[in-house]
Amino acid sequence: GGRPPPAGAPPPPPGLSGQAGLSRRNAMLLIPAVPAVLSASPMPAHAESDAQALQAAKKELGKIKAYIKAAEWDKCRTTLNNPPLGFSGPKTIKGLSDRLGKTNKAAKGLGQDLITNQRLLDTFCYNNVFVDEGRQALGLKIDYATPLMYLQSTVQALDDLIEMFEE
Repeated sequence: GGRPPPAGAPPPPPGLSGQAGLSRRNAMLLIPAVPAVLSASPMPAHAESDAQALQAAKKELGKIKAYIKAAEWDKCRTTLNNPPLGFSGPKTIKGLSDRLGKTNKAAKGLGQDLITNQRLLDTFCYNNVFVDEGRQALGLKIDYATPLMYLQSTVQALDDLIEMFEE
């Protein structure tokens, strides 16, 4: 690029002018790498971070019982569908159990149990969103028992997975 800068433009920064240093094209190619470089931090050993992720998921799951008893279905669903719980992305319990299951058949089975129970828990919380006063007047009741049952199954599956990684 031997074109002169437009009149009134500031001079190019040192090292980026002319042929010296990084070309504009090459600098543009580096932009996608910037977030990866900025977020690069030493990762703890996988087993340690996996155990921490499982404990974080358990802590969040611990909030659900109170939400169910208070009929706070949106809070239940928000907690179940976002990290450290949740169903999509590597930072969710689904992403973690999928990764663990690739190298450990027992973890794969427990992970599938966990995700299945968590999805059913979410579904039954969602169903209760639609039991409004009008439907209750028609005799439809809010179902607390089924979400509590799936919560217990989800906690058990998560506890089994945690136990596997604490051995």
